[in-house]
Amino acid sequence: MKKLSFTSLLLLLISGIPQLKVNAMTKLPEPPTGKTVESSDSFLDSIYSDMSGLASPLYGWAIDIFTVLFVVGTIVMIMSIAFKNGQWQKYAQGTMLITFIIMLLMRGLPIIILSVNTTQDIDILFTAGVSLLSAVAIMIAVMSMGISADFKFNYHMIEHPKYHRWSRNLFSVAILMTFLAILVPWIFPQV
Repeated sequence: MKKLSFTSLLLLLISGIPQLKVNAMTKLPEPPTGKTVESSDSFLDSIYSDMSGLASPLYGWAIDIFTVLFVVGTIVMIMSIAFKNGQWQKYAQGTMLITFIIMLLMRGLPIIILSVNTTQDIDILFTAGVSLLSAVAIMIAVMSMGISADFKFNYHMIEHPKYHRWSRNLFSVAILMTFLAILVPWIFPQV
């Protein structure tokens, strides 16, 4: 409840700050002479034009809101580290992660949606996604092998049994991840 009231108070204060905007065009240009502008008198066309005119400001406002939330999350993260408060740190991490993912989706999804025209484009999109996930899995597996080697080194230094178990488990999972990341994208489309 305290988080909700704090967040709503902060958003109220931020939205109350007047913002100055300068319009580049004060008057719209006239259409070229000799050509007439067609007007549609359809009720659905007017609704569509009103909604499309409203979509651009709403999209901009949503970007601004999530940017503000990310900055607030960053400030709360700094304060949680300064005051050593784990609850604030948890909220700040969640806020920053969720707003980052939403911003990626808001920026990336329109590009993907507008670039897909045919079924072949969808096939290319899925193939690229599988290739990206395979490459990420292989990179994580390589990093896991390095961490496994570090645990193995620590085991040899102090001979703690947990380091040996962690090293063995991490190495076997890294090998399995590499094997599956290479094999599965090649086998599944063949089936």
